[in-house]
Amino acid sequence: MFLPSLPPHDFWLTLDCADYFLREQDPEAIYEKGFVRPLSLSTRDVLFVAKFNENPEEPGFEVSFPGQELTDLEIAEATQQIGRILGLNLDLRPLMEQAVDDFYLGAMVQEQYGFKRIAGASIFEDAFSDIIKSRISHRPTAKKMDQSVRRAFGTRFEHAGVEYFAYPRPENLVSAEPASFREFGISERKAEYIIGMATQIHDGTLELQKLEDLEPSEFYFEIQKIRGIGPSTAQNLMLHRNRTDASFPSHIIKGEEKGLRRWVIYTYGKNPAEVSDEDFEDLISAWKGFEAMAIEFLYYQWVLSQLKKS
Repeated sequence: MFLPSLPPHDFWLTLDCADYFLREQDPEAIYEKGFVRPLSLSTRDVLFVAKFNENPEEPGFEVSFPGQELTDLEIAEATQQIGRILGLNLDLRPLMEQAVDDFYLGAMVQEQYGFKRIAGASIFEDAFSDIIKSRISHRPTAKKMDQSVRRAFGTRFEHAGVEYFAYPRPENLVSAEPASFREFGISERKAEYIIGMATQIHDGTLELQKLEDLEPSEFYFEIQKIRGIGPSTAQNLMLHRNRTDASFPSHIIKGEEKGLRRWVIYTYGKNPAEVSDEDFEDLISAWKGFEAMAIEFLYYQWVLSQLKKS
């Protein structure tokens, strides 16, 4: 089946961002083999392959489920999840129009025309990975840990000689022992956070779609009610939702601004200690309503700068 994406969308730009991909995904191989990833549907896990049509102006992906037959309901659910992963329904055009006069972002959205982020299929998948990689600066190590848990508790697939592992279904984690995560290099505390969130999803006390639909500021505080999710993780989860807006609440530790807000201020050549709330809102006024997309452009620019250094 063919899934269109709101233009512009140049999927090839995304391949520069290694952090977007699972350990078993090779960005270089995606050009020929397609983007391959498991999905956790309501009743079972499936594997999809998405091949970009290489047309940023009329973008879309040819999607297949090799060796699997899906019902109409499963196709609808898979379409929704793939849309979130690839950002198919995120519209860049309003941001491009608003950002024209932004001295930093304006040129960037033109130069990186059609760039969109990759996210998890759900807030749970994003939180799963964010909790594991928290406080781990070496990304390959974090990815290995993430894959090890998926290998142990998720469904295994094989495609074109490569093994892929689905994110664990919440029902498969509720009876897991936190101590068992030690063999993956993951602390019991982090395991408790992941298992606790899975349990809340499984018993219905945590509804992911409600979180997906909350306004940014409300989401930021509600998601932190989940044990193990602090300000930094809450901010990351907000940015990867299936929507364009976000907020950047102040996160002051020991009198000093931290997190993304601090990074944005420095990026624009300002001193975080001298920027008030009003100053900050004025600084990002060209992003209004499209903050989640704008910050990904800044991230992409940073990735490119690091690639040039290496």
